[in-house]
Amino acid sequence: MNASKTNNALAPLINRRTLRMIVIGAVLGIGLALISNLLREPLYMSTLVLRVGEVGYVTNAGLVQRSVERPHEMVERLRYEHRLKGNAKASAQLPLLSRARLSRTDKNLVILEAVGQTKESANTYLSGVGEKLINDHKVHFSDAGDLWEKRHEQLRKHVTIIDGVIDKQLVALKGAPTESDQVHAVRLMQMGILTSHRAKADEDLHLLNVSRSRIYTRPTVMLQKPVNAARVGLSLTATMSVASIAGAGLGCILGLIPIGRIRES
Repeated sequence: MNASKTNNALAPLINRRTLRMIVIGAVLGIGLALISNLLREPLYMSTLVLRVGEVGYVTNAGLVQRSVERPHEMVERLRYEHRLKGNAKASAQLPLLSRARLSRTDKNLVILEAVGQTKESANTYLSGVGEKLINDHKVHFSDAGDLWEKRHEQLRKHVTIIDGVIDKQLVALKGAPTESDQVHAVRLMQMGILTSHRAKADEDLHLLNVSRSRIYTRPTVMLQKPVNAARVGLSLTATMSVASIAGAGLGCILGLIPIGRIRES
């Protein structure tokens, strides 16, 4: 009988002392999980997805479109302003911005996450951050409007100058040529060049007017508003499960230690 017990590999695991320690460890783990869950203040995380606006305007190179603020620069600015990088504080008052990053699918999307003690506080705080960013970007749109006005004035002056030169050339070319054939040919060549420049200026004015439409200018908007705050961390069931498994494992280890033999030695 003793020999059969000695040859059984599971004998240390099924003795009463080990089983008792496993049960005690699991019960203690569940109790600690309940106490920690009662003492721990719940935290809620809210998420906001912001699409950075774009401004379309015309330069000598043609139609150009750019973000009102480069998304990666905006993310870095938010990280420093909200102490997420470099000068982070050991403890900060909730609610606060916990993360700012670029979307992996679209580099023009910025994802912000805020943490608060309640769902309402996290959502309200993140909404305020988003609204402030949108209002800040409106300044960039006003700057783009000033740039549009300056470019429009430049093109109008350019067209006026070309029209004046064309009128003079038409007066000189009107009627029978009074100059030599070479001068007359040069005037005709200049007339062709001026007509080409006039057509290009008209095209630039057309593109400039089109660039003010909503097709090429988009404001900064919230694609996903912060109304989805969720609790951070493990749930009570998951916490109790992890704690019971950890306690049972620790109890099993303690139960396998031959305390009696250690005392005798």
